[in-house]
Amino acid sequence: PAVPIEDVVGAIKDLIKEGKVLHYGLSEPGPQTVRRAHAIHPVTAIQNEYSLIWRGPEEVIIPLCEELGIGFVCWSPLGVGFLTTSVRNLIQSERKRCGALPGSPPQSVTMVLIISFSNSISNFSLAILNPFIALIFLYAMIRIARIIVI
Repeated sequence: PAVPIEDVVGAIKDLIKEGKVLHYGLSEPGPQTVRRAHAIHPVTAIQNEYSLIWRGPEEVIIPLCEELGIGFVCWSPLGVGFLTTSVRNLIQSERKRCGALPGSPPQSVTMVLIISFSNSISNFSLAILNPFIALIFLYAMIRIARIIVI
């Protein structure tokens, strides 16, 4: 927002000096924000979405974490449920509850697309990418950077 990251980290640094805060991290930051924050006080961890479906952090953020010695925390390692059957189950239970797809026609079209996608990815994930394999992928990435899976 309107408050520069340097001001925020400066306040956190003061709290760390007072013993009120031990460590701090950033969620979904851009690389320049990380560098600016880290210049004021070392960042402990970065939290970003990371899974077999979304591997965007591999391009810039994970190498930056390696360079600066920052831990990386995976958010949504199972692809917001798409690497499990939970999305399909949720939609099916909603259909049973409502008797139809929820929402206005545009939302219904979106739901049909989501159902189609989730069915195909769930079937694929159950056959090949089972959620355990998705998590094993992330644990294997620990050798690249200090990645924590939550």
